[in-house]
Amino acid sequence: SSAQINAFPNPNDGNSFNLEFTGFGDEEVLVVVRDIQGKEYYSKMYLVNDNNTIYAVSLTDKLPVGTYLITASSDENLVSKKIVVQ
Repeated sequence: SSAQINAFPNPNDGNSFNLEFTGFGDEEVLVVVRDIQGKEYYSKMYLVNDNNTIYAVSLTDKLPVGTYLITASSDENLVSKKIVVQ
């Protein structure tokens, strides 16, 4: 599929980031942020539409320095993106 997510700024300070969804239809997308060991730090459902949709993600707890995998999954799509926290 043509679905993609983009996380920016990347690298990042670990407090918040923006997520851009492209190529999704009108659907609910579950976004999960995990470290490379698989520990989950964030999980939230977003409603995206078929235009480019950008959401600001504010984290309750600052992410520790490291590399994270952001996964966005819906009924139709599964995409992921790495983000680095410095």
